[in-house]
Amino acid sequence: MENTRKRQLFETDPGFYRSIFTLFIPLMLQSLLRYSVTTVDSIMLGHLSEISMSAANIANQPFNIVTGLIIGLTVGSGIMISQYWGKKDIANIRRTLTTAIKLCVALSAVMAVIVFIIPKQIMLFYTNELDIVNEGFIYLRVISVTFILYSFSQTYMLAIRSMENAKAPLLINIITYAVNIFLNGCFIYGKCGFPSLGINGVAIGTLIARIIEFLGCVLHMFVINKELGLQLSSFSESSAPIRKGIMRYGMPNMMAETVFTVGISMYTLIFGHLGTAATAANTIVTMSTRINEVLFAGLTGAAGVLIGKTIGEKKMDKVMTRGNTFILLGFILCLFSMGVTFLAKNFILSLYSNVSPETYALANKLITIAICLFPGYTYETLFVVGILVGGGDTKFIFWYTTIVMWCITIPLAMLAAFVFNWPTPIVFTILKCDYVIKGLVGFARFFSKKWYKDVTV
Repeated sequence: MENTRKRQLFETDPGFYRSIFTLFIPLMLQSLLRYSVTTVDSIMLGHLSEISMSAANIANQPFNIVTGLIIGLTVGSGIMISQYWGKKDIANIRRTLTTAIKLCVALSAVMAVIVFIIPKQIMLFYTNELDIVNEGFIYLRVISVTFILYSFSQTYMLAIRSMENAKAPLLINIITYAVNIFLNGCFIYGKCGFPSLGINGVAIGTLIARIIEFLGCVLHMFVINKELGLQLSSFSESSAPIRKGIMRYGMPNMMAETVFTVGISMYTLIFGHLGTAATAANTIVTMSTRINEVLFAGLTGAAGVLIGKTIGEKKMDKVMTRGNTFILLGFILCLFSMGVTFLAKNFILSLYSNVSPETYALANKLITIAICLFPGYTYETLFVVGILVGGGDTKFIFWYTTIVMWCITIPLAMLAAFVFNWPTPIVFTILKCDYVIKGLVGFARFFSKKWYKDVTV
């Protein structure tokens, strides 16, 4: 029986596919809700002006960096929690969660203070367009207040997802994002008796939504989640082995996420210095290709949890089989997302009716390029955020993502944009090839079988 398992290429256990489906749907819907807010905001701000839309995109870059830092640490704790979950070790799950929350809240508080004090200087780093800077720096200051609330909520929701509970975070997000979209619309245009605040209304609506999300997590943590048994006194506990484990596997992933999110900010910087049309077109492309990110948020989240759980259950003969299964599912989803995005392209572009003809034509070209490069994104995400992370291979992820992004794609793109003055579509293609290269390296690492280990302490 053991030999049969080792020779098995793909998983045939119906229970495993049920587990994937149970995680995939809520995680996909959560991602859809999250991106719906940014997409709707982009469309509403686009109706105000290209400057407002571009200012919000640039002002969100510090939040993206904070998100990367928080995700990095929480993924480290999530790896441990998923493997403890496979062992049904609730006590160490509780210790891991409280330790991760304390680390993430402290880190986000530092970032919030920095951004709150120097928002205009941060905006000037990304663009020299003073109209965009003046439009966005107050927005950025208000958004900085949400960093601490976000870090607490995301750390808790990722932890319970690692215990195969994706329904509670989904319910919290449904309420939060519905409130967010409603308030943003009211504050932007002055509807339902609210003042008309334009781009700053988005920041205020987001802050209120984050407060509601935080309260929802607190309610679930202390009242509803009986299995975990958390109390306020749980946060006073200290476990050096747990803390070292989180730092050992979370720090490389946090550094990798930081490298990635700062790299994405460099993409914004490059487009910001190419002009308003390039910045606006890049924003439209980001919103237009969300279907791919939504689908793979579900699949990669499921992969990380279930690979980690498999290792925690000591089913090492199943790890490669289940990894192969996720690779096959990724291929199927990639083809689907390419088709949907291509068919929806013209409709999505029509939503940005107020942009200039130059921006519209440029966005049309960039969306087509992005669709062609979807396979690279598919496997970069599946390995870097899902399979390899579930196996605890965070140190390797850090090194290879750093080398590819900062030693290859960003330098080449900066040369193309600022030295050779190549057209925007070529610069865009160079940047997107980052995913292709990392996807290929991910395949090589996966088949080396050196990526999975027991990370529990």
